[in-house]
Formats: sequence, C-alpha cells, structure tokens
Amino acid sequence: MKINKLVNAIRMGWLKPRPPKKTEEEEKLWDIWENEDNNELSKKLPPVIAAVKMKLPTHAESYNPSEEYLFDEEEKKKWESLEPEDREVNFIPKKYDALRKVEAYEGLIRERFERCLDLYLAPRIRKKKLDIDPESLIPNLPRPSELRPFPTTANITYEGKAN
Repeated sequence: MKINKLVNAIRMGWLKPRPPKKTEEEEKLWDIWENEDNNELSKKLPPVIAAVKMKLPTHAESYNPSEEYLFDEEEKKKWESLEPEDREVNFIPKKYDALRKVEAYEGLIRERFERCLDLYLAPRIRKKKLDIDPESLIPNLPRPSELRPFPTTANITYEGKAN
C-alpha cells in the first residue's frame, strides 16, 4: 500500500527519486564521438560520399540456377574464346544439388582485391568544377602599331668569338 503511494507520488512529480550514484569507472569514460557532427572541423570539410556498394548476386551465381542460366557447349566455347575483360560474367554457371557440394571459388581473392582497389580509388568528396570559358583566360594583347616606338633596325652589332 505504501509502495503504491510512493509510485503515485513519483509519477505526479511530488517526489523526486535520487539520481543513481556514478562509479569512478563511469566518470573516467567519455564518448570521443559525442559531438562529431557539431565540431568545427566537420563543418569546414565537404560532405563525404558513401563507398560504392557491391553488386548483388544474380540468378546465375546461385548454386542451383535455372536451366536458362546454364551454358550449353556453344555458349561455353564462346565464353572461353573471349578475353577476360570482354566477358559478361567472370565464371561459368554450374548446378549443384546441395549447397555443401559447392566447390571453393577460385576467383575469390582476385575479386576481393579488385573490390579493395575500387574502394581505394573511389572519390570520397565531391569536387566543385569551375565553369570558366577558356577564351576568357587569354589576355587581350595590344596591336603592334600601338606599341610603337620600338626599334625596327639594329644600330649596334657585337661580333666576337662564337662557341
């Protein structure tokens, strides 16, 4: 009965519960990213572009693809004759009756390396391109007649030993 009265008093705001005591360990910790969005440096920097997401796997990459995605002999020969850069897919789709029978993918390391290169070489900030007319950068040169008087004949010639 007394507990109900205390709970009611807390709900009504008549009674304020004591704040929990902070331990020494809690006082030592702080969040270093607490004001990350509000700090002055982040305001000066341009907005960051998110990294490029990987393409989702297709039906042909399934361990049990439909018959339409499997290669026949003619398509397989055509795929093998193409250069690796020109191929639409970088593997030959195979069908397995269980996921545990799928063999290791030999192109995994290469694909991971190319993904890392894509992430490394991807632009992370938007650069503002200046829209300047190239003709406006060339200065207007005066006509030669406006530059007169300037020497038109050689008055002195120095002759000496040439190297």
